[in-house]
Amino acid sequence: MKSNYILQQIKESFLAKKYDFTIKLFNEFVDQNTIPAGLNNLIGISYILRKNKEDKDVLLGLDCFEKAFLSEKKTIHGMEGLCNLITVASLNLENKELNEEIIEYLRRSEKYFLDSEPIFNNSLKFLTAGTTLFKYLLDNEKEKQLLQKLINSGSDSKLIISKYLYTKNYSTEWSQQDHYLNSKKYASVFTKLNSTNIKKIDYKKNNKIRLGIVSGDLNDDHSISYFLNKTLSNLNINTFELHAFSFYKPKITENNQIKLKKLFHKWNDVHSLNNQSVVNIIQENKIDILIDLMGYTSGERIQIFNTRICPIQISWLAYCNTLGFENIDYIIADKNLILEKEEKYYAEKIIKLPNIWNSHSGFIFNRNPRPYLKKQDKKITFGSFGNFRKISNEVVETWSIILSQLDNTELILKSSINFDYNKLLEKFEKKGVKNKIKIFKRTDFLNLEDHINFYDKIDLALDTFPYNGVTTTFEALWKGVPVITMMGYNFNSRCGESIIKNAGYNQLIAKNKNEYFEIAKYYYDNIKELEKLRDKIFNEVLYTPLFDTKLFSNNFENMLLKIYKKKNL
Repeated sequence: MKSNYILQQIKESFLAKKYDFTIKLFNEFVDQNTIPAGLNNLIGISYILRKNKEDKDVLLGLDCFEKAFLSEKKTIHGMEGLCNLITVASLNLENKELNEEIIEYLRRSEKYFLDSEPIFNNSLKFLTAGTTLFKYLLDNEKEKQLLQKLINSGSDSKLIISKYLYTKNYSTEWSQQDHYLNSKKYASVFTKLNSTNIKKIDYKKNNKIRLGIVSGDLNDDHSISYFLNKTLSNLNINTFELHAFSFYKPKITENNQIKLKKLFHKWNDVHSLNNQSVVNIIQENKIDILIDLMGYTSGERIQIFNTRICPIQISWLAYCNTLGFENIDYIIADKNLILEKEEKYYAEKIIKLPNIWNSHSGFIFNRNPRPYLKKQDKKITFGSFGNFRKISNEVVETWSIILSQLDNTELILKSSINFDYNKLLEKFEKKGVKNKIKIFKRTDFLNLEDHINFYDKIDLALDTFPYNGVTTTFEALWKGVPVITMMGYNFNSRCGESIIKNAGYNQLIAKNKNEYFEIAKYYYDNIKELEKLRDKIFNEVLYTPLFDTKLFSNNFENMLLKIYKKKNL
């Protein structure tokens, strides 16, 4: 009787969100040797959701989830424990510094998942957790397999569809026609919301053109701010009125939106609102031109752009491919990114800016040229600081050939997102070059300046493919580091090509993997030519379209005015 009473008290306190009290009751009155999986899950969630949570609470919560799974591997409660284990470990891995204990939970979860797959093979929740698990374990093939299984099951989850379409950009298995047809096929999942017919909204009463920016990444620390800051600040304030609609949820301790907020006439924090409420607010603000800076990177929020809520709706910067939505009018690109014969494979009309599709504001840090390489060592350090998910099997193969055939070389890698780095090293170990790889963690760098200065360690940067780097390529060139990239077959896979062409260093663009290797080998064999190129980039790149933000803003503004006038004729 007493036991049942205590369990009832625990459940009631949990439902009342009194998590500290729930944990207190559990620790004082429950026999720790006979805990059912359901109760372990409940206590685990209490540790994760308690106020003033510390790192030890996360580990205690993960321990509860693991115990829940191990105690009832074949039951729904056991499966819930594994799903909770994967979800919480992954979230903490992404949001914090690399924690080896959390990585170990994920590594054990891989075995748990594979052992349980025959039992829960038809559970959407189980399969969805698996896609998250294998993302952080850098097993792209398994992640794609699970996503395909979810798609085949008829899943209508916006999050799953977004993951599925987005993940296809990491490999060459789809042609651009495939991207187009599939994005059109699944667009209906992003159901249209209620909206006022734009013909009934009096936009003519606007004193200026109201330009709305929608993003989940509007904070001063995010790389996207370096493409927005000067572009927006250089727009004619007598012509444009800027409105932000931010899905970014700042932490209590953060104060990292100060610079961006200064750019906008009106700032709308909408992270706590549902999509319908956001549509209502956008329409109440009578936005003339609405720009999406999310794409399929924000599966739960991109839905608002599948509804006609403004006269002009544009996709730009965050997702470099078609969304397939009939209510996105334009996608901003340039002549290097989408060939004329390919335009039919984009649901949006293509806007090709005169030079490049974006421009970087650069940094306030000192730019010091790197000392010349010593002839006697002839050691070449390659580097890549992009998201490790972009390191495809083709990239591993190509980089491994470079390292294995060129003596006295090394490759340093760093990602802005935490993953299980051992999984990446295993891929290079199979190619026999693990000893030439050095991986650095986010915690190895105190701040952005440390990160930027770390480019001084690189002689020659290597771009990923087919998913190119963007921010990291701008950063490398800003520091005077050459970047080898490869030609692609669509917008997403040509970003590196466009950046390098606009910088004026076409000799760094490879047509294929063999040529990619030959470019690396040429500069390995010709150190003086590499030094000349580094000097040239260091001295000239800031005057190219990459960092000429005034030129870009002028082109951007003229583009907006052109489509605005066309719509209002």
